[in-house]
Amino acid sequence: MFENSEQYTANKILILFVLDKFEMKMTDNALNAVLLGPGLVNYFSIQECKEDLIAKGCVERLLDSNGSVLYCITEKGKERLNQMKYMLSGGLGARYEAF
Repeated sequence: MFENSEQYTANKILILFVLDKFEMKMTDNALNAVLLGPGLVNYFSIQECKEDLIAKGCVERLLDSNGSVLYCITEKGKERLNQMKYMLSGGLGARYEAF
């Protein structure tokens, strides 16, 4: 699915970046809309990366009172983001900040 492990890692960092920037829990639809909006990642990549981030404790998946899925970045996720933020250089992070 991924061209290489660097692309996979960049996609995971991008998810952490978006969750961190919004500073709130995001629904699955909202997170997907933001990530898919600029057209730089595909739906299946997002799903695979989200599951990996949840398994590693970087993202938490919660249910709201209506049973809707919500995502938020954990402290571990924030640490990883700070360590790997350089991978969003070259304007990729800026495209998502503007969105």
